[in-house]
Amino acid sequence: MHAVYNLNVGAMKTRYLLPNQFKKFGWVLLLFALLLRTYSSVIAPINELNLSIFYIFYVGGLFSEGSRKYFGIIQNDFALELTGLLFIIGGLLVAFSKVKREDEFILKIWLESLVWATYFNAFVLLSALLFVYGGAFVDILFYNFPTILILFIARFHWVYYQAQRVEIA
Repeated sequence: MHAVYNLNVGAMKTRYLLPNQFKKFGWVLLLFALLLRTYSSVIAPINELNLSIFYIFYVGGLFSEGSRKYFGIIQNDFALELTGLLFIIGGLLVAFSKVKREDEFILKIWLESLVWATYFNAFVLLSALLFVYGGAFVDILFYNFPTILILFIARFHWVYYQAQRVEIA
């Protein structure tokens, strides 16, 4: 028995995409996260966010050299974590919200942008695995986690903008 699949792109459903209204809120979160991160790293550290935080796993030293602890409370400057949370949530809202005009072409751009961003992100990680070592590798991993969202959003909106310009002309 062979399964029959409908491969018609026009029949694609966008049930996994969020409503368009989420995109605006996502941009606000992304902008706020960027401003917060810039302020806390360039202008002044935000020490007001030094909170007691619940952890599942904690290592006291760099590269697992320190003591390992499980399930507890630690004092931590939560600014970095807050920035990451806001950035990821905002990025997901922007990346996975519908545009006002959803059609087969938009879905094609969306899929191609997602694949392109995934390939590029994998290339960066593979390059880091081969050519970067020590603490610099950990830095690359840390800064690479939002890369796929950034690349996807940038490429999708650039191609979408270019397509609108061609359509208007």
